Amino acid sequence: TNVVAKMSLLFTIKAASLLNKTDKIPAKTYQHIADGLVVAMSKSNGGGGLHHIPWSGYHGQDEGGLPVLMLQWPTLYEMSDSVAANDLQYFTVKKTWYKYAPTSMVFSIMSVLYQRSGMYRESSAFLSRVMEDQCGPFLTYNELPANLGYGCLNFITGAGGLLQAILYGVAGIQLSPATDRLMIGPLPHNQPPSVGNLSHSFLPMNLTSITFRSLHYKECTFDYHLAENTIQLTLTNMATLQISTHTGHTTTLTPQHPNHQFVTAKTVPLSLDCVSKL
Repeated sequence: TNVVAKMSLLFTIKAASLLNKTDKIPAKTYQHIADGLVVAMSKSNGGGGLHHIPWSGYHGQDEGGLPVLMLQWPTLYEMSDSVAANDLQYFTVKKTWYKYAPTSMVFSIMSVLYQRSGMYRESSAFLSRVMEDQCGPFLTYNELPANLGYGCLNFITGAGGLLQAILYGVAGIQLSPATDRLMIGPLPHNQPPSVGNLSHSFLPMNLTSITFRSLHYKECTFDYHLAENTIQLTLTNMATLQISTHTGHTTTLTPQHPNHQFVTAKTVPLSLDCVSKL
């Protein structure tokens, strides 16, 4: 709650500045309130690193893990790589809260978080678990897998979770908070892996490539082909699209030059070795 309130106040100040309307809001008051909102953090017992906690006075209960992890995505709250990794470590390795809420929405969020953190094996395991909620000859989505009684039938929210895991996890699609520019591709990771299979691809479930057709962003429509070492973009309408990779490369697609190929940087998979069986 504090993070979203802080972001809302700061966004209001920024919007007023862009519109030259700062005299219409109490900007100093908003800034003072935002600066005073506490985002609670703690250190784990046993020498663990600094990580976020759900509320001040939190003492390790199972509840509260998902809101903390969602600070990373979709909230995109700024934090260091080490704190982000510590949050994942604490609320998945040491806690089992997600096993008490075994729905595809929860597992799709976990898949995105691990993908963005470079832990591709764990991300693929969660994505495989999301796929288990498809049932019947038409592969409709249910709230729970068959062994847990299906839950709500024709569960469109679960289908949305699968799309989120693929679009925002595997494909890395994201709006840049700084530039409002569309960003794509795997996120860079330079830390050496601690545990795990070093050859594991950022593409899940043994895929060699994946293609997204007719993606829409503002007035633009484009195709996006993602393979292990390349990204191929093709503009499919008469608009202009400026797009960037997470590694800092930018291109502008136009009707005169509708195609572009990026060579993706070699990604080093990380692992917490914490998702052995869901």
